[in-house]
Amino acid sequence: MRFTPVFGACVALAVITPATLADGIELSGDVSVVSEYRFRGLSLSDKDPALQGSINASMGNFSVGAWGSSVANSVVGADAEIDIVAGYGFELSETLSFSVGGTAYLYAGGGDLDYGELNAVFTYAVDTFDVSLGLAYVPSQANSGNRDNTYIFSSVNYPVSEKLGAFASLAYEDGAFGDGKWDWSLGASYDLGFGSVRLSYVDTNKGGIGAAGVVGGISVAF
Repeated sequence: MRFTPVFGACVALAVITPATLADGIELSGDVSVVSEYRFRGLSLSDKDPALQGSINASMGNFSVGAWGSSVANSVVGADAEIDIVAGYGFELSETLSFSVGGTAYLYAGGGDLDYGELNAVFTYAVDTFDVSLGLAYVPSQANSGNRDNTYIFSSVNYPVSEKLGAFASLAYEDGAFGDGKWDWSLGASYDLGFGSVRLSYVDTNKGGIGAAGVVGGISVAF
C-alpha cells in the first residue's frame, strides 16, 4: 500500500499478520479487492473495481515494501501501478511519533510516468484516538513536467468499539499533479476477525474522476 497510506482513500480491508524471520525481520502482506482505486481523492481505476496487493518487511524502526494495483489505462496511461516504499519511524514521546520515507511510483505498460516522492508524518496517539499530519513532496523531475508537487494531509482515527472504527481525512495538493485540489473522506472499518471491511465517502473539489463516491473493499492478509 502507498506510504502515504491512507489518504488516497482507496478503501481496502487491511489486516496484517506479521511473520518473524531471522534476525528480527518481520514480513507481512495482503491481497485486496476494492470497488475502485482512489488515490488522493481521484479514481485511478476510472471508478471500476481494482485488484491490489502488498508485501512489507520491517526491522526495528526501518521498513521497506512494495504495493501494487490495477489502474485504468485511459486515466493513468498504464495498466498497473507498483510502488516501492521505504521508511524510518521513531517515538518522540509517549504520545507523539514521527516518520520519514520515500516512494518510487512505477507504472507497467506506460512510458515516461515513473517518479519519486519524499514524505514526513507526525502522529499523536492516545487510547481514544489518533491524529496525523503529514507532507508528501515530489521534487522537480522529468516525469513531473519539471515541476514540484506538494501534498499536505491530515487524518483522524477513532475506535468506536473493540471492532468498529471511524476515520476521516482532509488534504490539499498543489503543483505538478494538483492545482489547488482539496480531497476529503469519512468512513468506518469493522474487524471481522480474519480481516476487516472498510467503507468510505470520498470527495474532492474537482469533478470527473474526483467526483464524490462511496468506496469499499476487502482483503486477505498473510
